[in-house]
Amino acid sequence: MPGTGPVVFGIFDDERKARKSKKILEDEVDEVF
Repeated sequence: MPGTGPVVFGIFDDERKARKSKKILEDEVDEVF
């Protein structure tokens, strides 16, 4: 199925962005406390 490629990469990209933003949030929390 050729249409699945971009979808899979999109999911991975969203996951990576979510982890990145979560890590940034955690770093900010560490600085606050």
